[in-house]
Amino acid sequence: RDGTGNFAVRTISIRTEGNRAYQTAVWVATVKSGGISNEFDGGMTNVLERQPDGSWKILLQSWN
Repeated sequence: RDGTGNFAVRTISIRTEGNRAYQTAVWVATVKSGGISNEFDGGMTNVLERQPDGSWKILLQSWN
């Protein structure tokens, strides 16, 4: 079956400052097309903000 599978994100670092969290991570995914599998990977950065109820919302997300 073609499509994207085996997608994973691994956190490299995360730090909090007050109600903000800063995360750097790497991602990897396998894409299968025509019976051929290729693996892709890259980096990502997230900035999250803690909400009054204690949950987190993403303010900024960058993938490459």
